[in-house]
This record gives sequence, C-alpha cells and structure tokens, in this order.
Amino acid sequence: MGGIFWEKILRYYDTKALRSNRNVGRHYYADRKLYSTHFTQAIYVKKAAFTLAEVLITLAIIGIVAAMTMPTLIGNYTEKQTVTKLKETYSILNEAIRLMIVNEGNVNMWGASNDARMSKFETLLPEYVQLLKKCEKVAKGCLPSKYKNLYNSNLQAGFNGVNNSYVLKNGASFRVSPIGGNCTQNMAMTSLSDNNIEYGSYGLSCGSILIDIDGIHGKNTLNIDAFDFYVYTDGLMPAGSANETIWTDKFENQCLGARVYEHGGGKCAAWVIYNGNMDYLHCPEKLGWDKARSCND
Repeated sequence: MGGIFWEKILRYYDTKALRSNRNVGRHYYADRKLYSTHFTQAIYVKKAAFTLAEVLITLAIIGIVAAMTMPTLIGNYTEKQTVTKLKETYSILNEAIRLMIVNEGNVNMWGASNDARMSKFETLLPEYVQLLKKCEKVAKGCLPSKYKNLYNSNLQAGFNGVNNSYVLKNGASFRVSPIGGNCTQNMAMTSLSDNNIEYGSYGLSCGSILIDIDGIHGKNTLNIDAFDFYVYTDGLMPAGSANETIWTDKFENQCLGARVYEHGGGKCAAWVIYNGNMDYLHCPEKLGWDKARSCND
C-alpha cells in the first residue's frame, strides 16, 4: 500500500518537472527510477524489522537462561579458584617446613613436646615464608573466631586466646596448633599405630595447621574455604588422606559422612589437594578413595 502511494506522488512531480523544463527530461527518469527503487526498499526493510514485543520476549528468554546457568558457572569458577589457592598455600608452607627440616632436623627433634616443637616452628617461620601479619593469641584480623562445618554447626574450635594466626603474602591465613600426638607420624604414613593401638595421623602428628584461603573475608566454613593439615616429622600432610585409619580423621566420615566431630570436620583437604576438585559438595554418594574421584568419573 505504501509503495503504490509514493509511486503516484513521484509520477505527479515527474510530469510537472518535464513540462517546466524539457532539457531535464532525458536524465530525470533514470534518477527517479533509482530514487524510487531505494525508497521502496527502505519501506520494505522497515516492515521487516523486529517489533518491540519480539525484542522484549527475546530479552526475557536470554534473562531466564542466564539466571539458570550463571549460579553454576560462578560456583564452578569459585571452586577452581579455591583449589588453586589451597594448593598454592599448601606448597608454600610444606616447602617451608621441608627447608626447616633440612637445616634443623626432623620435627620430632625440635623439642620434647609438641608445644616446644610448634613454638620453634613459629620462631623459624619468618625466615622461610613472607608474612603480611601475625595475630598473637587473638585471631582477630587473621581468622574468624568461629567456623561452621558443612552442616552449618558453629564450631568452638579455640581460635581465640590459644593459638597464633598469620596472613601470608598470597592473602591466605593459617593457624598453628600444637594439638596432636606423640610426633612419630611421617609422610609415608608408616606409623599409624603405636604398641598395636591405632591412633590415625592426628593422634601421632606433631601439631596441626588450619589454612583459610581467604581469612576473615570468606564463608568461614570448613571444607569450603578452611582446611585441616597435620605436621608430621618430615613435612605437612593434608587431612583426610586415603591411608587414614581412625573414623575421626577419615575422609568418608569427616568430609562425606554425617558424623562430624564436634571440633573438626575439615577432613576434605587431601581430596582437594590430590584430586583437584570439590565434588564432595555435589555428588558425595558417588565419591571415595576407592571409588570415583569426581562427579564425571
């Protein structure tokens, strides 16, 4: 309809122009034809454009898809960042302890008790790692005073008034504790019993270190951003390894299972370090050291 109307208008002015100036006539029809063609095409292009309703519907669909996929994408990214940060921090502290051992002998030779051994560890620490901050006895500024476990139980884990806490140059925080056993456990996990009584790695460790990848700024939840590690005679071992023998230390109980020890629950560290994922948050029934190592297996 619109094209026919404008054709009539152009034809009317064509006639007027030719009558008033015949010299223009020989060129005018060619110009008019070109103009008419472009004008008609413009009209049809305009008719082929999207309507406002169509645009709004498309945007709504895009928004719904984004709302469904973004949480998963963000969660996956966050977990990958956690794995990377934990591995990096573990490497920093384990390398520091190993260098201390080269210069000072095995950890069990650093004193007559775990208190003395961990005190020496803290004295040597600034020589081997770059520290941004030390929080003496009070965790404020380095670590939260309470942590939750995966079941949202508040853990009174003694982070204030007992142990020193530190912040590393990479932004991760950690707490040093002398709580452990008789300091006979080694990295090869060959000393899991003493006089035929099984103690597990914790019961025979020289102390423990809790690593929090984001300090006071994170979720403050064990196995989400905070993980347990044990100091052995010859290095630092993530808790919850495949060779654990005591239920209070086992990955299956303290990471996957519902039986979470009142002052523990950070026994997913070995899984994250060795398997490079946090899939225990997504398919715990499928995982295990003798089963699948990821949800995709």
